[in-house]
Amino acid sequence: MSRGLGGRRPEEAEREIAEEIEAHLAHRVDALVAEGLDPVAARLRARAEFGDVQRWHRECAEIERRERIGSALRRARSRVAQDLAFAVRQLRRSPGFAAVALATLALGIGATTTIVGVVRAVVLEPLPFSEPDRLVWLDETTPAGAGFSVAEGNYVDWRASASTLSDVGALRSQIGTLSGDEPRALRVGRSSASLLPTLGIAPRLGRGFTEDEDRAGAPAAVAVLGDALWRDAFGADADVIGRDIVLDGVAHRVVGVLPELSSFLDQPDVLVPLGADASAPRHDHDLAVVARLAPDASATAADRELDGVARRIAEIHPVVEGWGVRARPISDVLIGESLARAGSVLLVAAVLLLLIACVNVSNLLLARNSVRAGELSVRAALGASRGRIGAQLFTEGLLLAAAGGLLGLGLARALLPLVQSLGAGQVPRLDQATLDPWTLAACAGAVLLSAAVFGLAPLLDLRRPQASTLRETPGSGGTARALRLRSVLVTGQVALSVFLLLGTGLLLRSFLRLSAVDPGFEVEQRVAVRVDMPDRLYGPEQRHVLLDQILERVRGVPGVTAAGASAVQVFSGFNLANFAARADRMPTEATGFLPIGWRVVTPGWFEAMGIDVRNGRAFGPGDDWEDGTPTLINAALAEQLWPGEDAVGGTLVWGDPEGSRLRIVGIVDDVRDVQLTEAAQPMVFRSHRQIPWAAMTVVAHVDGPLPAVGAAVRQAVREVAPGLPVPPVRPLSVDVTQALAAPRFNAVLVGTFGVVGLLLALIGVYGVTSWAVRRREREIGIRLALGAEPSEMRGLVLGSSLKLALVGTAIGVLAALGGARAVATLLYETAPSDPATWVLVPTLLLAATALASWIPARRATRVDPKVALAAE
Repeated sequence: MSRGLGGRRPEEAEREIAEEIEAHLAHRVDALVAEGLDPVAARLRARAEFGDVQRWHRECAEIERRERIGSALRRARSRVAQDLAFAVRQLRRSPGFAAVALATLALGIGATTTIVGVVRAVVLEPLPFSEPDRLVWLDETTPAGAGFSVAEGNYVDWRASASTLSDVGALRSQIGTLSGDEPRALRVGRSSASLLPTLGIAPRLGRGFTEDEDRAGAPAAVAVLGDALWRDAFGADADVIGRDIVLDGVAHRVVGVLPELSSFLDQPDVLVPLGADASAPRHDHDLAVVARLAPDASATAADRELDGVARRIAEIHPVVEGWGVRARPISDVLIGESLARAGSVLLVAAVLLLLIACVNVSNLLLARNSVRAGELSVRAALGASRGRIGAQLFTEGLLLAAAGGLLGLGLARALLPLVQSLGAGQVPRLDQATLDPWTLAACAGAVLLSAAVFGLAPLLDLRRPQASTLRETPGSGGTARALRLRSVLVTGQVALSVFLLLGTGLLLRSFLRLSAVDPGFEVEQRVAVRVDMPDRLYGPEQRHVLLDQILERVRGVPGVTAAGASAVQVFSGFNLANFAARADRMPTEATGFLPIGWRVVTPGWFEAMGIDVRNGRAFGPGDDWEDGTPTLINAALAEQLWPGEDAVGGTLVWGDPEGSRLRIVGIVDDVRDVQLTEAAQPMVFRSHRQIPWAAMTVVAHVDGPLPAVGAAVRQAVREVAPGLPVPPVRPLSVDVTQALAAPRFNAVLVGTFGVVGLLLALIGVYGVTSWAVRRREREIGIRLALGAEPSEMRGLVLGSSLKLALVGTAIGVLAALGGARAVATLLYETAPSDPATWVLVPTLLLAATALASWIPARRATRVDPKVALAAE
């Protein structure tokens, strides 16, 4: 039984209470006997007067217990106050130590808190939909298994036929124009009436679309505003409901306003009804489709049922024969496995940095305690117990952790905007990252982890100080046990640093290789501006006439050497896709057609983009439908359909066996304009005169200062089409920079953690080496006096440091062998076992360790043997 909080054992207190009650009763019995009562009657009367003995015993025991607890709490508060005051005084007496320790902790805790905030917002925060775990994203799949957007007619049939889906919604994204004093280009979402109910989104104001407004082939002219457009263009006016706005020249009645949603990158500015029609062509795949699973239905069951629906559709529409359906959880699409994996990697990197920081501070505390050996011995000699001294040292560590946590929180507030700017526009929901309660809880957890790691480390070395310790010079001693403990900590630091640096090296090599990828077109001295010619304002003939006029005016701008336009902005995520086959070897079934990308371009575009025509010619002014539909293809498509042959003069079949025949007039170099990480896809280029696309991106090759010539290009476009919205001109290099934003985001963050972790590890190596040299000054002096060479002493010190580094490196490499696979999906043309990284990182770390140990090693050779012998 442990001793009571008040200094007495509980059973002793119970016995004393019983004895006091018995003594009181005996005193009363004696008094009654003196008055003439016999002893038996006197005892009965005394007990009757006293009352229930057991009740009084319990009440006295409760009073005693409360007093013990109160006394213990008062003593504990007093001890904590004393310990805290003493810890503050100790830190104020060692400002250098306090500054280094607090800065180290602030780095570790600040980085961890920042990354937790980012990962929580981007990956862990639930999607802004009702019951998002029941939402699935539906794709069509080609006979080869590639995913495609959904054909309008197929969406209608799915919604009508699938019992595993409680509802299905669809969205077609396009660009539109909002009329006003200054025309504004908008991201318009043509939405089914079922989309908002399927997602579980209720409008902030008004309502969504009715089924009657979304009638097939004839949607009503109504609109639901996005939150951003409502605030920006309408000043968040609640009376906007019922007001008319002009979209693409047509008045639309505003019926609702969407709530603020998490910022996914393609969120539309305004919704209008889709009016999906089952009679729409089945080979036009341009819908994003979301479905809500029926109760007790799974995505796998929906897959099976929709595949059956797809087979029935193919019996009626042979053009989609062999096509299937794929249902995926919506989080896999909007967040994605690679983004979730990147978040996990960043979290691991941040925690590793925190552990390195904690180990570093542990080493500092051990060194400081060795300097305080005399003080601790005096306290022990004066009666302080080992536990009391340990409590004091732990309090100092806890105070450091708390102060480091506050500084780390301030650092996180500063780091978060920097991280957001680094991934702006490429990482969804990154702008929603804040220091919310969950993130603050993570910060508190980091503080407690820090306190546990470096607050307990000094206790492992705490021993009963000997009397001889009182005679030691402060800082000159320290036990072999303390040295071993510090060596273990340094080895752990090196291992953690190697693990972190190997991940950094792999991501960095991947990023460098991706940065060196040639997209197949030039980006320097190129500017781009988007021109949108809405269907309702411009017919096909008017569109290509207007675009010709725009390009003619742009080519006349001083400093412009070439100009052209394309329907696809590079690295926008937008891709036109279809199927093609060689006419003289045409498959009998549509399933044998080759999936391809295709682009609508104008004459001059290849020249403006710096894309070489390998064979044949580019488009000219007369390339229209009446001229045999001249077409260009890229080298990848020529190699697949005409291997070893000249494709110029050949004929392509477009879409399906009944599709158009296209005459090939030229072959151009391959380009990567969707993602740099994807190989160039087989590509067909169609002339804008054949397909007068409404939304085109004009590109100009500029010989002169980009800002001045770019402004002149924009002005030229506005002069030709004053009623169209013309966004600011942007350098084409910006698109490539944004394409690299996500891998750069990962590489920069993890790389920063790796460099900081390496520096902290080297500080730890330097510290333990310096301490070991100082502890062995007498031994080194004696060896020098006996004839040892200074180079031998340097080798002795460097050898001990490199042993620690080698052991730590080996442990880190072994741990990283298993962890490297976790970053495999984030790498581009870089294997997790990349030899250069696995050789270079350990080599650099060992070299850095030798450098960090050189100064203490040189100091070892300067020990004066006379002083050492005199001390001995």
